[in-house]
Amino acid sequence: MYIDVCKCHALSVRLKISVCSLDIDCKGQRVQTDFHVIDPKGKKAPPILGLPSCLNLGHVKLVASVNLTPPSKSLDKDQVLAEYRDIFTGIGLFPGKVKIEVDPTIQPVIHPPRRVPQVISEKLKVELDRMENTGC
Repeated sequence: MYIDVCKCHALSVRLKISVCSLDIDCKGQRVQTDFHVIDPKGKKAPPILGLPSCLNLGHVKLVASVNLTPPSKSLDKDQVLAEYRDIFTGIGLFPGKVKIEVDPTIQPVIHPPRRVPQVISEKLKVELDRMENTGC
């Protein structure tokens, strides 16, 4: 048994007590891997699988080249309007007739227009109160 100092993934220093070599069997593939036994100093230390083991098991693949695809040509408003001119001209009618059925037993209701949408009115009130309290 020997004691050595090693750095873990969180860059904290741990005391390495021993190293043992064991076989890992993962998805039908067997790989011999070194396990470093450490003293976690009273804390839980999660098991960590290093890069060499991940490469041997096929969990990680190193790619030596990167292909760059050119960015696609962005369209501006005028190009879209020119290409789809038939869609953006006229009133725009749906084919056929639409029939709206209204229940005659329901009383119609007219709501006044709102300066602020009701959905955000509470957030607006909170912000205005905050600004008033801070003197903005």
